[in-house]
Amino acid sequence: MLPANYNITILQGKTFKKSFQWKTKNQSGNYEIVNIDGYHIVWKIQPFGSNAEIIYLQDTGDEPAFTVDTINNKFVLDVTAEKTSQFNFTSGIHQLDIIAPNGERFCFLTGDIMVRKNL
Repeated sequence: MLPANYNITILQGKTFKKSFQWKTKNQSGNYEIVNIDGYHIVWKIQPFGSNAEIIYLQDTGDEPAFTVDTINNKFVLDVTAEKTSQFNFTSGIHQLDIIAPNGERFCFLTGDIMVRKNL
């Protein structure tokens, strides 16, 4: 699976919410939604800069940034305003990985990420 290129802009200090749905082509060439029951998400953000720390957001842990909506087969990214206010960079790159129940990892999205001051 080749990842989609998706550039993201986040307003610092504002909640960032976005949902994604994984589709694949069937043998007839039509798109079908992938059943994501049991899947997990890891979003890696690499800010530009020599001493910039990599940020990992996921659907598990104390402050999950994702929910896996198995009813609608969507991954919902929900980064709180408190969390985005802590982003102290202006640009970087990101990669969103989907992890199957068997541990297989799929790179779903990659692209540039920008953080803008909330005016």
